[in-house]
Amino acid sequence: MAKIKLTFPVFRHAASVTSGTGSLRVLAEDPGVSEMVFLTTAAPAATALIARVLDRAGVRLGPENHLTKAPGEPDAAGVTAAARFLDRHPARQLVAIGGGSVLDWARLAWATQAGLLDPLTGQLRSQDPGSARPRFWLVPTTCGTGAEAADVAVFQLPGGAKSAVVTPFFMADRVVLDARFLESLGRAQLAGFLCDALSHAIEGFLSLVPVPLGKEAAISALHTILAHYSAPPSPSRLERLLEASFLGGVAAANCSVGVVHAAAHALAMDGVPHGQANASGLLDGLRFNGGTAQMTGLLKRLGLRDVNELAERVKPVVADALAGIAPDSAVWRLGDEAYRRAVAARMQQDVAIRSNPRRPENSQELLTYLTGVQQTVEGLCRVTS
Repeated sequence: MAKIKLTFPVFRHAASVTSGTGSLRVLAEDPGVSEMVFLTTAAPAATALIARVLDRAGVRLGPENHLTKAPGEPDAAGVTAAARFLDRHPARQLVAIGGGSVLDWARLAWATQAGLLDPLTGQLRSQDPGSARPRFWLVPTTCGTGAEAADVAVFQLPGGAKSAVVTPFFMADRVVLDARFLESLGRAQLAGFLCDALSHAIEGFLSLVPVPLGKEAAISALHTILAHYSAPPSPSRLERLLEASFLGGVAAANCSVGVVHAAAHALAMDGVPHGQANASGLLDGLRFNGGTAQMTGLLKRLGLRDVNELAERVKPVVADALAGIAPDSAVWRLGDEAYRRAVAARMQQDVAIRSNPRRPENSQELLTYLTGVQQTVEGLCRVTS
């Protein structure tokens, strides 16, 4: 009988992380600032801040060094268009500034331009960029996706299917966490992003994937969000929340996620924003995994008695996130049995379910989970309305 080959855990992380209000100025201070090409969000407040910072170095954003992403999730057409831009304006340093979709779009565009990625199939043609890889700067303007901590980028193929492209060359050389980007977020929007970060932290810790350093990042992220979410507004509060989001992204990138993300991905097919989808399923995700050894370990690390106590700690963030849910959101359709079955079927096919500590033995377990999600959302929305 052949011996089982055991591998050692590998902890993947960005080479350098600079954090703090005002830290975006490290772009202007970099000796290679004139060689930077910027792929960014089109949000006026963000682009104005970027322009002010670069002005210190005498660098102007213009058509030769700056491209903004169109609204929506990255797709093959948008990735291809950005790749053509990079063909015309080769980057020695590629700076992506925006939410997770912008950070993914920028890296996918480079991979396409370098000939590594086929944007029509989502397949990597090669894992060797040679000397073509620029220095990557990833600067998040939200505090949820954790994309700046990951070596994966997701986009929509021409037929509508999602493709997750994983390569170590997507890992950032520099991450900059400047909390000024969060100042314009409303309470519901901030809470929605943080529910994604909470889900990354909780599910990363509970995950079956054994990367101890990733688990420690998860605990730190969870402690930080719970400690600072309800604190009075201040720059330091936003700094801690943005740092926690990064650490949650580290946990998810190294350890994967679970049932809550499987549900969020399924609901995203019907237009539910990722943060709201995570908020909808988070409390019932805790209960779903409540009897596992991994949950026992998490509660012990947090100094909590049981899952209900953890749920009470998380609930204020969830309630604020759900305050922004639209009347026509697909979440409300979970009351319909046929729709629940469709969502459960999608969840069973989602890769995130594989690393969840409790593997559902049949679709009925997921249907029960989704029924709980619907009841929880209705209950919290009644309380906050």
